[in-house]
Amino acid sequence: MTVDLSIPFSSLIVVRIKDDFTSDARMLPRWRLPDRTEGTVEVSWRGMPKAR
Repeated sequence: MTVDLSIPFSSLIVVRIKDDFTSDARMLPRWRLPDRTEGTVEVSWRGMPKAR
């Protein structure tokens, strides 16, 4: 997925809905993304931290 860094946000929340309608969610704080305010960054589900 592509994230636009020019839009202000504090956390990125991604929800994945599976074929059987169950869901998973992961959250990534803004400070963990590259320190820039322009452009986009690619984020993958596997690259996001799992819930503790």
